[in-house]
Amino acid sequence: MKQLKKGDFCKVIKSKYIASGTTIEIMDELGAGIYLCGTSSNENYIVVAKNLIPIEEVA
Repeated sequence: MKQLKKGDFCKVIKSKYIASGTTIEIMDELGAGIYLCGTSSNENYIVVAKNLIPIEEVA
């Protein structure tokens, strides 16, 4: 898995609080593989990298 960085978009695979398939934006890396993420409805969550799939940019 590629290293995620601030501003990257991902889809949620699994989360207790976010619906699977939700698109989120990486806001900050809190620790190794632990990210602060924001949803389109302005909610923030802490998510572990193994529960995210990066969305690839299409040129």
